[in-house]
Amino acid sequence: MNPGADAKPSLLGPFAKVARAEAHLRTFEANWQRIIDDNTYTFVHEVNADGLSHRYRAVDVPELDDRWALVLADCAYNLGAALDHLAHELVRAHGGVPNDDTVFPVRAVGNLAGRIDDDAFRLVDEVQPGAQTDEGNRIDVIDAIDRVSRGRLLTLVPAATGHIVAVPRGKQNPAPQIHEVWTSDRTLEPGKTVHGYTYNEPYFGSDLSVKVLPHLVLAEPAVVDHFGRVDVAVLFGDKLIPWLREQYLPRFEPFF
Repeated sequence: MNPGADAKPSLLGPFAKVARAEAHLRTFEANWQRIIDDNTYTFVHEVNADGLSHRYRAVDVPELDDRWALVLADCAYNLGAALDHLAHELVRAHGGVPNDDTVFPVRAVGNLAGRIDDDAFRLVDEVQPGAQTDEGNRIDVIDAIDRVSRGRLLTLVPAATGHIVAVPRGKQNPAPQIHEVWTSDRTLEPGKTVHGYTYNEPYFGSDLSVKVLPHLVLAEPAVVDHFGRVDVAVLFGDKLIPWLREQYLPRFEPFF
């Protein structure tokens, strides 16, 4: 279904744009998985003399291709467009005509106040970035990423974390149980330690259940301030897209 300007106001358009954002994220994830599978980023395993402390250092850290920033910018753009579309549909549902000032987040209260249902406006107002709430932070991040990406490439940096993985079939893991784990969220640099762990008893081999995987961090101030140096797949796939699709947009269904 392709609702045009004369169609009955609804949430179809906002949901479609969220789906488009998710499609961009899936494209990113599939392409990044190839980077992981090809071992484009490499790490060396080192053992302290006592055999208790183990660590991984980065070795090969290739320069990032611009395509990563571009596809994530497309993802953020569609999330922002979904919110703008929501504002337009709310105005139409209230009998009004959207204009260039019908945007989300609301730049001035007069942009939507009185132009949409009062209860709908309360739902809009309570998540504006100035509200300083968890949900307002999500809106702030979506808006900030979208605005920044219109004027320049997003600032992405590589990082890595350690993961517990399944031992390959047919093999037994000779390593003892890991006692303590730590991992760094700092930018990957050749020679820098990124992950470590300790055992209760000495072990000098490689642990088949440990794997260090690279990921990308969106090092934009709004993102770091609200969510830290989080993996972009977690940022979009766990914190932004599901919240908008499953929690925020459905609140407006009674107004259509």
